[in-house]
Formats: sequence, structure tokens, C-alpha cells
Amino acid sequence: MLVVKGLLREGVSIRDLRCVLEAIAAAAPKSKDAVYLIVQVRRRMARQITSRISDARGVARAITLDRGAEQTLRASLGVSEGEPVLALDIDSARRLIERLEVHASRLLASGAPVVVLAPPDLRRALYDFASRFIPDLWVVSARELTASTTIEPAGVLQLQTGTAAP
Repeated sequence: MLVVKGLLREGVSIRDLRCVLEAIAAAAPKSKDAVYLIVQVRRRMARQITSRISDARGVARAITLDRGAEQTLRASLGVSEGEPVLALDIDSARRLIERLEVHASRLLASGAPVVVLAPPDLRRALYDFASRFIPDLWVVSARELTASTTIEPAGVLQLQTGTAAP
């Protein structure tokens, strides 16, 4: 039930319940952890996720993270109730949200969904943190997209101070 709840919370349809259950059944012998199972189901549902965030040509416009942003986010990773969470200092959190909002407004103005491409270890925690401030946000890892998907950078998220705002 936690897996289904997690998928729905992230906007992943469970209409193809058979696919969801097959993915859970395939992954469950390795781990019963809900976070792990959600990741495995999302990978199995790559076609559906890709269709939600890409255009008719298979191009997904996505905000990417620069190396410094990845390092900052990784350094702030923690665990709460068995789930990964970001525990950013207030200045970094403020910069993250402000810069994401700028990129999000550009994507929305062009009619594209708001997509952030993140490494697998940061994806869930970044989604949980940022989705409270950015409505209809998709945070995906490359493993959750079909192999034929083309990623078109829609901006690079930088968190360091002294870095020009996007």
C-alpha cells in the first residue's frame, strides 16, 4: 500500500496496476523497503513517465543540476522515518526554491511541464522538498526514462553563493 501511495503522491498513474504489481513482485525478493520498491516500479513504468514529461518527438525539457548543487544536496541528505530527506541550511534552501521557481516559470510559460533531472540518490528527497513549493513538479532520474528519450536542458540549477541567478 505504501508503494501505491508513494506513486500517486508523485503523480505516477497506477492505472496499469498489473505492471505495478509485477514490478513489486520482481523487486520484493531483494527488499521490502517501500522507497526501494517505488524506485523499481518507476523504472518499470519508464514509458508512462516519459510520455508525461516529453513532447510528441520524445524530447523532454529538463532542469539539470550542476556539480556543486549535487554536492550540496548530497551533503544535506538525511533519513527520516526510513525515507531520504534534504536537511538544507536556510540559505541553501531559499536559493534552491528561488532558482527552481525561475526555471519553473520559464518552462510553464513555454507550455512544458516542470521537470528536474536528478541523480537517483537525490531524486526522491529533492522531489519531497521542492514539490511543496513548485506545483506539478516532476523530478526524474535518467533510469526512469525510455532509452529513446532526448533530454533538452532547460537550465542548470546552481546553488553556490556568488553564482549568478539563472
